[in-house]
Amino acid sequence: LIRSHLVFSKKEKEAKTDAPLLEQKQVSTQQAIEESRKNTISALETIRSVTEKSLQALLSETTDPLRKAHTQLEKLRQQNEKSDSRIIKYVRKMDKGNQAAGRLYIQVFDLMQDLYQSTSLINDVIMNHVVNHHSPPKKKYAELTASLEKRLSHFIQISIDSISKQQQPTFDEALQLQHFITKKLDELVTDIQNDDLGNRMGLLQTRLLLELRDLADAVLSLQKVYSTYS
Repeated sequence: LIRSHLVFSKKEKEAKTDAPLLEQKQVSTQQAIEESRKNTISALETIRSVTEKSLQALLSETTDPLRKAHTQLEKLRQQNEKSDSRIIKYVRKMDKGNQAAGRLYIQVFDLMQDLYQSTSLINDVIMNHVVNHHSPPKKKYAELTASLEKRLSHFIQISIDSISKQQQPTFDEALQLQHFITKKLDELVTDIQNDDLGNRMGLLQTRLLLELRDLADAVLSLQKVYSTYS
């Protein structure tokens, strides 16, 4: 009984440390936005790291980076679950009649789910490919994978900077990345139609391009959400 009480007290203390705003009777719009901004930046840094490790592992055919990335994803999932359970509590404590901050929390919640799912699927499909010792991408798609890793990592970093510094969304960079991925999807279709790509590699590249596109779209949407409430 004493042990159970100590464990409960420890968890309660950790919860207060993780979510200090919940200890307040009322939370201002600015407080809520800053708390959300901090959590979002932390999550984006994890997503960037996981994506980098996963794509690099596809090229190096090594599982260690993938396992490290999976561990990071698990921590992010747990953190998301904590945040999910607090959303209604946060909204209830916000300024009465002010819907802006509450709407922000709900929109960010939705986008973070999209980001987690895309990042997790990228890690999973690459893990499955590497663990089963399937052939690595040939030169064209190896170069594409390396290019996507650098481009997406750069885009997420400038998005983090934009959200952190309360700047306008980086529309030009997002458009360039979207056009690049769309162009590569068209080239992928051509290669599949010409039998220049096997079924397994064709499916892998299709999944990666689609999930990376969705990931980039969700990151840009996060920028838009925070710029609205800057």
